[in-house]
Amino acid sequence: MKSLTIFFTVASGAFAVIPGLAILVSNVGVPPNSSNALFSAIIEALGVLTLMILWLNKGNIRKRTEVNVTKLAIGGILVFIICLFCYLFLFAYLIEEVPNSNSLFFPLWAQGDLKQNLEIFGSRSELITQFGRDDVAKLIKDTSNTSLILTTIILLAIYQLIFVSLTYAFGMLAVKSTSDEDEKLLLLPVLTIVRLEVEAIGCKSLSTLTWKEVKKPLQNRKSTFRKHGESTSLKINFQSFVG
Repeated sequence: MKSLTIFFTVASGAFAVIPGLAILVSNVGVPPNSSNALFSAIIEALGVLTLMILWLNKGNIRKRTEVNVTKLAIGGILVFIICLFCYLFLFAYLIEEVPNSNSLFFPLWAQGDLKQNLEIFGSRSELITQFGRDDVAKLIKDTSNTSLILTTIILLAIYQLIFVSLTYAFGMLAVKSTSDEDEKLLLLPVLTIVRLEVEAIGCKSLSTLTWKEVKKPLQNRKSTFRKHGESTSLKINFQSFVG
């Protein structure tokens, strides 16, 4: 299997799965008082969905020329760069740091009393100094809550595009560079769990097979494993996979 194929496949999978988990754990890039679980779940779901769409269209992708696929991948990288800079700019512009307290998340456009007070005091920092952090937070919620929700949606849309575009770019290259034989090896651990017919003789349930446990049956089609201290013979049908 070509090393580039492995790299593209691992990279696309990593950009689809890891960012969502990282956001859930570290809260990185999530605006104050916003749900990191929501950001994480949406980014995770869209990343996996992108991989699934690419996988379902693998036949059409492989029919395309290498030049065409490369252009699409470069387009994905450009979307990543644009969205990254847009998000960094908006995040810095909308988040107001408050000394010795939590940051405040302002909407893209102010409404009602919030707009009037910003015009009076001239800046967000001065408004916070005069009113206090908690009062400004209440003012935002009471007078500009709709704007704040729409701003959150915009940020989320841009944020997920950062990772989805990378998943798409590397996924396109991975599908194009993967042959049928490479595909079998790349998907073997997953297909072992969700597609292969596994018959366990002497036990009612079968724990997830490891790579080492799967590798030998590929050659012998029959092997013996040890489960919970007892020898369990497993007969694995690879007919639908390796023919």
